[in-house]
Amino acid sequence: MTHFDCALATLQNVAPEDPRTCLLAPRAGARGSVGQQTPGGATGPLIAETGLERASLFARQPGADQTKVLADFDASVEALIASSAAGGIVPPAMETYLDLLADRDAAAPISAVEERFFRAIQAVGEPAIARQVAQLQRIVTADGPLGAKVRDRAELERQVVRIRYQLATATPEEARALEQERSAAEVQLASVNATLAADQRYRAVDDRPATIAEVQSALQPGEAYLKVTRLRSRTYGIVIDRERAYVYALAATVPEVDGIAAKVRTSIRNDSGSLPFFDVPAAFTLFKLIAGPAEPALLKADAIVVDPSGPLENLPAGVLVTDLASV
Repeated sequence: MTHFDCALATLQNVAPEDPRTCLLAPRAGARGSVGQQTPGGATGPLIAETGLERASLFARQPGADQTKVLADFDASVEALIASSAAGGIVPPAMETYLDLLADRDAAAPISAVEERFFRAIQAVGEPAIARQVAQLQRIVTADGPLGAKVRDRAELERQVVRIRYQLATATPEEARALEQERSAAEVQLASVNATLAADQRYRAVDDRPATIAEVQSALQPGEAYLKVTRLRSRTYGIVIDRERAYVYALAATVPEVDGIAAKVRTSIRNDSGSLPFFDVPAAFTLFKLIAGPAEPALLKADAIVVDPSGPLENLPAGVLVTDLASV
């Protein structure tokens, strides 16, 4: 642990608690801040990743104070969010943090734990729909023209996702037309993104992760929000409805989940020229994995807002089978 403390102190250009333990300790009185450039060339992402690794090591020590462990993880996640690399890197230690949160919530659902989980997965993956609904809540009603651009972007992103799903089952002739449509939509999307990126008001809220309450306030009665996030070796899910949130790790490794998703995708379309036989058992197994403990909430929902990532990135959620006996 001392080595991590020294590394963090050096990266942040602050004096360690015990300078005698560090060979390259900054001088007393030195001050730095997360995300600032330091003399060693380190920036926020490196500080955040080092902090996550330290917290992960601390968590594995016998008798470790779990409150302190989670506090250390929280601080490192905030550093990652504050850095420009939020969403661009996946520190291995993040899985330890998400596992701790999921296990704690499984034992006794706690809204603060679920909020930490949701914030963390937005720090290592594209916030996507969660970000969109939060933006709509924050700025659409406050600024008409800016809100219109946000709505335009949301519509174009949905259009691109819809076309991607259609391409999975399209004939060659249909695929050519869909590719043209997708190309046009992506050009429009790039233009809208450029306009929004140049707007200071939009940039002020764009990088802020959404909260569970913001998603809940945007959901209509009977709707649920589902996001699946794939990290290095584990896949995680969160389901939010208007009543509560569910956070969990999928009960399979990344290769196992991807393999099942590939079987379902292949059974929808292949290049044999004949109608493939839909793999009902695989579609049912994938649903059970993705739904996890949130299965009751998903089954009772009238509509599900799906954040298309992980195993659902190239697979329409509508092909999942929720009842094996019904097919």
